Amino acid sequence: AVIGLLSVLIYTGIKIMLSANTQEKAKYKQMILNWFMAIVILFAMNYIMAFILNIIEQIMGLFAEISGSIIVKAGDKIFKTNLLGLARFRMQRNNFTAKVGHLIIYTALVVFTFKFTFMYLKRLLRMAFLTVIAPIVALTYPIDKMEGSAKGFNMWLKEYIFTALLQPM
Repeated sequence: AVIGLLSVLIYTGIKIMLSANTQEKAKYKQMILNWFMAIVILFAMNYIMAFILNIIEQIMGLFAEISGSIIVKAGDKIFKTNLLGLARFRMQRNNFTAKVGHLIIYTALVVFTFKFTFMYLKRLLRMAFLTVIAPIVALTYPIDKMEGSAKGFNMWLKEYIFTALLQPM
């Protein structure tokens, strides 16, 4: 990406030297400022991504504290488990309707576990892809800025934030 940005800088410099019109020179000087912003974005993207992921991790920590574990008392024994373990434990009751009800709950929880595992893997691949293309997005920033706005960077940033926020949601 740095080599590509240096190529864009050389191209802009040649255009400035060849242009005789002052209005075009002002436009190309704005391109140099956009190029400098692209360099800053390129080297700041690691920190932007780390900041977003740390915020998501903090949110997940809050949810982990809230959810906690469930304390189950079985006769004289006390143990901690999660919702899936509680449904599995309560399927051992003598009451047939309670067994069937907890079997349905347990089956639904297992199905949701598989569903969310695949959704998490899909999110993981999307986050990896967005991380890999981040330097390319920074490379296209000055080119997009010539046309008015940096649509590529804005779209990448929104997609990265949204994909990262899927985990706590």
